[in-house]
Amino acid sequence: MLTQHLKKLYDNSITSRVHIGEKIKLRAKEVRIGPTELGKMINTSKQNVFGIYKRKTVDTELLSNISKALDFDFFSYYAPHSNVSIVKEQAAHYKTKFNAALTNQNKNCKRN
Repeated sequence: MLTQHLKKLYDNSITSRVHIGEKIKLRAKEVRIGPTELGKMINTSKQNVFGIYKRKTVDTELLSNISKALDFDFFSYYAPHSNVSIVKEQAAHYKTKFNAALTNQNKNCKRN
């Protein structure tokens, strides 16, 4: 009983933290696919793509089409093992920040 309750709390906490539209927008930017091109790939308009970027949730059929178009499994954010995806994403984010800070530090050192 307690295990089921904890699992439900865990599952709810994962889904409440995911803003899938933002994840889709980031992936599209990462693979350099603009809203017009993505719209063509999933049979919708550029305006609808901008609307998708603002959504916290997306129905499964649309998410499946977007996953294929952007070559990324967006469902992984909702799977019980999704902590791995989240940790990888956070690690990549911090690595980017670290590299930017290091680059800025190197520029400052060269000026002095």
